[in-house]
Formats: sequence, C-alpha cells, structure tokens
Amino acid sequence: GSGWHGRGVLGPAMAFVMRAVRTHRKLASAAAFPPRGSVNAAPPRGYNARRTLASSAPSVAGEVSPGDLCAQVVRYARHEWRRGERATAAGVLEHGAELVARASEGREPTPDCHVAVSRIHLAWAAMQSDAGELAHAHETLQLACLAADRAGASAAADRVAAHAAAAVNAARAAAAGPGAGFPDAGEHVARHLVKASIAAAGAELEAGGGGVVALQIASLGAKSLAAMAVRNTEAAAAAVAEIISQLRRTEDGTSDPLAHAADLPHGAAVAAALKTAAHWTALSTAADADDADAYPVANAAAVAPAAAELYARAAKLAREAAASPAPAAATSALMADELVADIKLGVAQLALRAASPGRRRKEKSGALGSSDGDKEGGGGDDSATTSVADTVTAAEEAAAEAVTAAEALGFGDHPRVGLAIACSGDVYSVKAARAAMGAGGHGDGAGIMFAEGLYRNALKMLGTPRAPSTTAADAGAAAGGAARVHLRLAAALVHARYSAILKASGANRTAEAEDWAAAAAREWPADGGAVAAAAKGLGSVGR
Repeated sequence: GSGWHGRGVLGPAMAFVMRAVRTHRKLASAAAFPPRGSVNAAPPRGYNARRTLASSAPSVAGEVSPGDLCAQVVRYARHEWRRGERATAAGVLEHGAELVARASEGREPTPDCHVAVSRIHLAWAAMQSDAGELAHAHETLQLACLAADRAGASAAADRVAAHAAAAVNAARAAAAGPGAGFPDAGEHVARHLVKASIAAAGAELEAGGGGVVALQIASLGAKSLAAMAVRNTEAAAAAVAEIISQLRRTEDGTSDPLAHAADLPHGAAVAAALKTAAHWTALSTAADADDADAYPVANAAAVAPAAAELYARAAKLAREAAASPAPAAATSALMADELVADIKLGVAQLALRAASPGRRRKEKSGALGSSDGDKEGGGGDDSATTSVADTVTAAEEAAAEAVTAAEALGFGDHPRVGLAIACSGDVYSVKAARAAMGAGGHGDGAGIMFAEGLYRNALKMLGTPRAPSTTAADAGAAAGGAARVHLRLAAALVHARYSAILKASGANRTAEAEDWAAAAAREWPADGGAVAAAAKGLGSVGR
C-alpha cells in the first residue's frame, strides 16, 4: 500500500531520520515525552534538533530527489501515527523537514525542495490539528505556506493545499474562542483564503482555464468550511453554491475534472470541499421545518439524495487519495485517512435524519401512538412503514461503520470515535421514540437504556464524564471538567442530547438532566437554539 510497512531495509536518508528520532526520544525522556502524549511535548532544555542534525546527517544530496525523500518521510510518519506511535511520527516530521532542506545544501534551493519542505510541514500540522493543538498547528502551517509560496507559480496545487489548511485551522481556532490561544485567528482566515484563491486563479490563467476545476473547488471548500465555523451562513451558502456550480459545469460526459486529484497534493483538500458541500446541503434546510424545535429533518426526501451524492463523491475521492502511491500525494494521503472516517460519520448523520421525518410534527398533531404515526404522510400504506424501518436500519449500520472507521485510525479513545458512538446513541433515541409510537422494534425503555450507555462512553472520549461546571474559556476550565477548547461545541451538543435521554428515563434523573442541559447552554453560542432543541426532551418511557 501507500504506507511504509513492508518496504524492507531503510534507505540511508530514512535511516538517518530514525537515528535522529531515537536520539531525540532518549534526550526527551526526562521531559516526559510520552509515546502517546502531546504532539508538541517539549524536549529538555538545551536540546537542539538543528544542531543534532548538523553534526550527524549524512550527505543525501543527489541520492534521492526532494519529492521522493519527502514522500518517504511522510509515509513512515503516517505508518507510525496510525499504529499509535505519536511521538515517533512527530519526531520523524520534525527532522524530516530539516533533512529535505539539507538535500540542497550548498546550492540554491529549487522549487522541488521548497515544495517538499511545505508538504512535510503540512503533514506535521495535520497531526497537531488533529490533536487539538490549533495554535501550534498555525505556526507549522505558516512554514508550510511560506515554503509553498517560495516554490512559485508552478506549485499552485501545494499553495492551495497549504493556504486552505491554514485558513481552516484558523477558523477552527476562531470558533473555539479565546481558549485556543489564537487571538487574531479571524485575520489569518481572511488572509489565507485570499492566497488560496489567488493560487487557484493563477493556475487557471497559466493553464488557459483548463484542468483547474479541482483547485478551484479546494479553495472554495476552505472558504465554505471556514464560513460555517464562524457562523457566516451567507458566505458558506455562496461558496457551496459555487462548488456545486463548478461540478455541474463539467458534467458533459467527456471527462471528470476530479479524476486525477487523488494523485496530487490537493486531493484531500478537494475531498474535504465535497464533504463540506454535503454537510451544508444536508443541514442548511433545517430552518424550513414546520416545527422549529424539531431535529433537522425538513425536506429530507428532497435533500437526502443531493447530500448523499456529494458524500459519495467525497468518499470515493478520499479513499483514492488515501491509497495513492504517488509521491506528490503522500501528505494528502495522510490527511485523507481522517476524511474517510469523517465522511462516514456525515453519512450516518444523514441516514439518521432520513429515519426521523415527521416525528415531532406527529407529536404536535396528536398522531403519536396512532397506527400510522410512523409513516410519511400518514396514508396508512404498509410500504411507508417498511421504508421508515429500513431507514432506521440503514442509520444504525452507517453509525456502526462510522465507529469502525474512526477506530481504524489508530486511536480507540480519540474524540472522533466518541462522536461516532454518540451518533449510535442518536439511533437508539430514534428507536425509542418509534417504539413509543407503537412502531415496533425495541421497547422504548430498552432504547433509552442503550442510548444512555452509548452517550456515556462518548462523553468519556470527549473528556467530560461528568457535567462540566465551567466552560472552556474559564480560567479554571480543567478543574471544572470543561471539554478541551477545540471540542467544546461538539461536546455541548452531546451534553444536550444526553440531558434529553436522562429526562426520558424518569423523574428521578431530572436534576442530573438539568445539570447537563445547563452545561450545554453555557458552552454554546449566545442563541443556544441547537442545544435548546436537543435538550428539550423526548417525552418519557411509555409516553
């Protein structure tokens, strides 16, 4: 495959990197640099990676091209990262960038050398961002962008990939709030989005307008995701509309504009853009619901096929990028691993919404518990009952696949796994509601019990096994049990849903439920609409 495992004897360049990493880990052991610890855990005072390299590096110039050396370094780091060796992976990438720079020592660095350095920094930043270290990731991404820009116009794909990643990371920090340690995140979002757009536009001019749709989509994907993160719905809608327009413009049956993206540096960025467009398509129509407090299921019959098609395209490209053997795509492949899991979670959430249509509206109209309360349209057609039951089964299977995909990334206790488990909890909430409506399946008491257990597991992985008394921005956040800053919004939504499950369990859980609902409301942005709806309640067992 595209990983390092099975390649046999290390070449001289990678052998040096591994010697440097082993030296680094021995020297850093006194500073508590644990194998599964922080990506940025500090080495001891006096340790200088640059000095270590300068004194011990072999001459690698001419032995291997910068691009191939970069691919070797990133693939090995990816292999170590996926098997849980975080410290080794981080050390490989830290020393790898220096090694690539040494490959051109004594002569003017070439664009290929700049590109290789950019890709290694981008891979390292992806690991830092995944660990929630957004401020550190920002610093590393600045190096990635600087190197890509130095490579010039010929490196448009790398420039788009680096600036898009920097913009999204900054937007995540802006959404996380002051606790992210990134006070000017908004300014960086705007700057990197402009540079990504300029790089894509420059490639279009150079190519005469052909073969650059994927670059445009990658740039637009960063714009839409950044806008969603900072709650700019107008900008998000415009960017997603342009992504879909770009795709439709090329649907003439002659060629797929994304066909070769998987083997290029921006493949993962394009897959992320398609995933974001699918998210927006599935979620943005929620405001059209007849019941403003309902789960976002409005127009599910019309929305689901469009969102599902975008998810399918995103999943296909992410899988291809993750499996690409192309040296230019090594960093993209590392980033695509996580996209595969995230897209599966999006598909599961879409299936869950499709399994829920009409539930709140049936409650309001008094149809709950009637013989056709489970059917779309309430027409009494047995096929409708079968269809809804099938969607619940599909949602359950999709949620299980999302958990499996998240666990396959190498960290069974990662918050991503927790979010997938919470989605399985949502499935059992729907099952419980359907049972209370007389639609068969698990008794609603059993469904509530299963959902509670799943939510509790998810909460542990999100770092909030008890209801937080503080928010991520508070001075005593950790002491009060708050989620880490980059997880605060996702955790708040799970807190609200767990509150609803506790309310459904009976009056003896009411006080506990209110604690979780209050924690969710404190952490969510001012309007509180989403968490208020999620915590409103499902009724109670037997009702």
